[in-house]
Amino acid sequence: MNVEAESRSPTGVRLESGVENSGADPGLKDLEPAALLAAASKEAGLDDYGDEAFIEPLTQLMRSIIAEANLSAIGLLGTRARMVQCLVNRLRLQQDLKRYPEILDEDVSDPIVIVGLPRTGTTKLQRMLSNDPAVQRTPFWLLLNPAPLPGWKRGEPDARIALAQVQAEALAQQPDFLAAHPMAAEETEEDVFMMEMSFEGILPLTQYRVPSFHAWVRDRPRQAFYAYEKILLQYLQWQGGGRRGRPWVLKATTHLGDLQALIDTFPGVTLVHCHRDVSTSMASTIRAAEGFRGLMANDLDLVALGADYLRIYADEMSRYLPQRKRLESSSGIIDVRYDDIVHDPIAVIRGIYAVRERVLTPDGEAAMLGWQDENPQYRYGKISYSLERYGLTKTAVEQAFAGYRQRFAEWLGNQGGSNET
Repeated sequence: MNVEAESRSPTGVRLESGVENSGADPGLKDLEPAALLAAASKEAGLDDYGDEAFIEPLTQLMRSIIAEANLSAIGLLGTRARMVQCLVNRLRLQQDLKRYPEILDEDVSDPIVIVGLPRTGTTKLQRMLSNDPAVQRTPFWLLLNPAPLPGWKRGEPDARIALAQVQAEALAQQPDFLAAHPMAAEETEEDVFMMEMSFEGILPLTQYRVPSFHAWVRDRPRQAFYAYEKILLQYLQWQGGGRRGRPWVLKATTHLGDLQALIDTFPGVTLVHCHRDVSTSMASTIRAAEGFRGLMANDLDLVALGADYLRIYADEMSRYLPQRKRLESSSGIIDVRYDDIVHDPIAVIRGIYAVRERVLTPDGEAAMLGWQDENPQYRYGKISYSLERYGLTKTAVEQAFAGYRQRFAEWLGNQGGSNET
């Protein structure tokens, strides 16, 4: 199919030894958990993480990355920097929780959460919704560093914005990156960046080829994972002056297999599932992944990449379907088509607001349409993608998602012959 478009930690916890590094770059030792924890403690000037259950997934993830991910020099530096950044934010959050325990009183129980396979219109829908001043949004700069930098005071310019802009500009230098997923410091982003701080879930599987971590994390309960995301949302809401009647708007394709844990954590959640032809969405997804994994890893095997991504998302969909069936009668779940998001997003948003018994105000609609006018489809050009490039066929992809295609046939139709914004 060819488609035209797109020892011990510093806190005293004993760490597992024996992280594989046989014959590898000595720099990989910088990714061992003890080294990461020590670097974060030194940078933050803190050593209290609170609950240290995260150290187990961190250790499992690092072991797998070191042994299996075949990191490039850039991948090594980028991975270490992001892991330390996540740990520093955990330390600073814990310090603020001790100083301001009222953070945990913030009500974040009823977000609007957009789910679906990647490249199904989820980004456009989240970003348009997030322009309504009556909701709370997740800009890249806040997700990258949820904890304020030392010395920041509410109401003052926030240095986290400049830090995020540097990273966004660096990513924009990669070929086709902007066409696939434009980013900017103050643009709304998906909450996968908060998920990174737990070092588990399926997000690392999309970033690295880590089969042993996949085997370890696949059936691991995910309630603790979402409990930490809840705390992070409470933290951000507290920094922003409180709820003030504004629900959060979240989005991540990595929520697909986690409906029960998500609803257990956020009992008032409204789920919005975006649908698109699976062969198109997977071809586009893997094409976007090629750029990132190609930067992070040496000698990227495109056929292995295709098989890896198909396995990850087919597995998550197999988790999703029975959870969805169990929850349908008791939860607010809205299905929407990719084509409707592209061609009539305000109608889609009005439908979401109707379920929430919210009114889309003229100011809110104007802000949403203003964003759409400034961000037309293909603003940064088109990219080409094909399943064959990754050793896949339309038939193989459709078979992998057979249960999903049968269950949601009316929402799939013959959509999506080109790449989305």
